Amino acid sequence: MTSKGKVLITGASGFIGHHLSKYLIRKGFYVIGTYNKRKPRIIHNKFLPLYIGDAKSKNSWDPIVSSVDFVIHLIGKAHVFDKRNKAILKEFREVNVEITRALATSCLKTKRLKKIIYVSSVSAIASSSALPLKDDTECRPDTEYGLTKYEAEKILEEVLGDSKAWCILRPPSIYGPGDPGNLSRLINLIKKSVPLPLKSVENKKSFLYVGNFNETIYRLLMREDVSFKKYLISDNEIISTPDLIKLISKILNKRVYLFHFPETWLLRLGQIGDYLKFLLKIDIGFNSYAVERLIGSLMIDNSRIKKELNFDLPFSLFEGLKETLKEE
Repeated sequence: MTSKGKVLITGASGFIGHHLSKYLIRKGFYVIGTYNKRKPRIIHNKFLPLYIGDAKSKNSWDPIVSSVDFVIHLIGKAHVFDKRNKAILKEFREVNVEITRALATSCLKTKRLKKIIYVSSVSAIASSSALPLKDDTECRPDTEYGLTKYEAEKILEEVLGDSKAWCILRPPSIYGPGDPGNLSRLINLIKKSVPLPLKSVENKKSFLYVGNFNETIYRLLMREDVSFKKYLISDNEIISTPDLIKLISKILNKRVYLFHFPETWLLRLGQIGDYLKFLLKIDIGFNSYAVERLIGSLMIDNSRIKKELNFDLPFSLFEGLKETLKEE
């Protein structure tokens, strides 16, 4: 297979980076995957793992970026939500904003680079919404994570302008084999037949299967005419938390136990988790943010990216969950 070019994937040792690296290798790209702590578990003659010590320094990126055709920027700090701790916001900015600034500055210098794709988050717009979010929805980030993702987007735009082609993707929670996030924890509870107090929840949620994410990235790389755009991307289906639990239990062939529990009580339990962590330094793994993610709505309208890239997503939500649960 003729090589389609060299791709730099930042954060290649993470869940998303691991899947994307293997996918793009199969598609004919040579992949350079950077890491900081954990070396990527990929052995292939078209994959080069590369350690990055100080990712906030443009000097770290200059020699790498000058040798590639594309950059996919995945590095980001997420899943830490403690609004009482001002140090957390500083941490988010150091990783999500300053690394993006350094990388974008390096991208601006090189002549070879064709496009950079920054994987941001729907949280740059909002972390919850009762109405479907669209690409032109006004950004009002309401978490430290979302705020710094939005700030990173602005940095990328300001540094690169129209001098280098760029695209920004805003996905919701991405799931798939090896997913370390909230969906994996929910799957484990279902496997153990733990009764879940979520029968009364009437929310609507969008998710994104990693296989659909990979295909979207591939098409953005192959389309020279699609640049300077920001896209929301998600699976086609929107589903409630109780229906998601039922679907997972059906695929696993496990009986599910859902019972009624007022949402206000669930929120109160989340607040108890917040205070236990803040006052006693005890983390029970259940806090306000986790509860809000379980019971809140977050819907995405993905029609624009499918229309402009002229494709439909290869996996349904059911198929994506089935592939995920094969590996669980």
